[in-house]
Amino acid sequence: MGKVADILRCWLLASFITRPIYFILRAIKRFGREFFAFTKSLWFVGCRIVPLILMHRQRPVWFNRWLGAGDIICTFPAALKIRECHPNTVFIYNCHPDFACLPPMAGVATLTTATVFAPVKKYWAFLFQAIYDFRWGEDGKNFYVSADFPIETYCRQHSVEPVRDHPRLTVPPSLQQRIEALLSPLPLVSGQPIVVFHTGPTWAIREWPLASWHELVGRLRADGFQNLIHVGASKNAFIGEQPTDTIPGVISLVDKLTLEETIGLIARANLLVGIDSGLLHMAAGVQTPFVGVWGPTSPNLRFSDKTNQTAAVSQEPCQGCHHRLPCLHWISGCQNDIRCMRNLRPADVLAACHRQLPSTK
Repeated sequence: MGKVADILRCWLLASFITRPIYFILRAIKRFGREFFAFTKSLWFVGCRIVPLILMHRQRPVWFNRWLGAGDIICTFPAALKIRECHPNTVFIYNCHPDFACLPPMAGVATLTTATVFAPVKKYWAFLFQAIYDFRWGEDGKNFYVSADFPIETYCRQHSVEPVRDHPRLTVPPSLQQRIEALLSPLPLVSGQPIVVFHTGPTWAIREWPLASWHELVGRLRADGFQNLIHVGASKNAFIGEQPTDTIPGVISLVDKLTLEETIGLIARANLLVGIDSGLLHMAAGVQTPFVGVWGPTSPNLRFSDKTNQTAAVSQEPCQGCHHRLPCLHWISGCQNDIRCMRNLRPADVLAACHRQLPSTK
């Protein structure tokens, strides 16, 4: 018993000494983190926001959405409505730098930034007329509601009249000329439609098997369509570098175009065929017909009926699982081995393409 009592006394003494040290170190860590965030945000407002205020003699309005291109585009209808409430004001859109060209193309903002949003909002909100942070459900927790239509959700979030239509993305003449210069050396058949493909990379749950893309391209070429172009980037802004395989019979411009040039090419094309990604939203923005390949997500919960889309939707019973509660597949994987995308037949996607393309015969 004496030894047990000695051990207990030593433990209590050690706890009495170490617990205050633990709380002090934790407080120092928290203070250091806050100080770093404050100084970083101070540098940002000092270099970007204060000169803007002095130049225009007014405080700007700041929008924020730090996610993928499709999410950013879906905030634009709400942002355009909000702009009407702040006439003659400078508008800033804060987003991932990979997507900085999108807000100006939609007329949402003339200036884009790429900084950590929270400390600027916490310490420097008084420098802005208003700050609008667009959030989708419980961001980062993988919970989504089936009835939510993103564009409408962002409108309601900031008390503006809900709309369902995608905003128009403007392709300036200079970009159109650049696209023509990019296309001129390519072995394209004159007079034939241009079909653009986007296969990813994105979350594995959304990707269509490469073998299915090969079969689709083979059938399109057999039907006389020769102007087939593969676009995209091997590095996803949020999941990093991913292998991107070439597709036989398709001209690959993967990693060869900026996002702005990709939008210009989609505007020039006759059809975009792609998985659920930001490029479908860009096609809607430039009013190019597109065929979406849909498995875990559903086209009617991403695009309105006015959009020029022909959807190829999986017929698996679990299709649309992304819109159900709880939604567990996004990060943790699919318990059905992504059956919805694996079993989506190339023949169904081909039929959707033919409904959008003119006959070559």
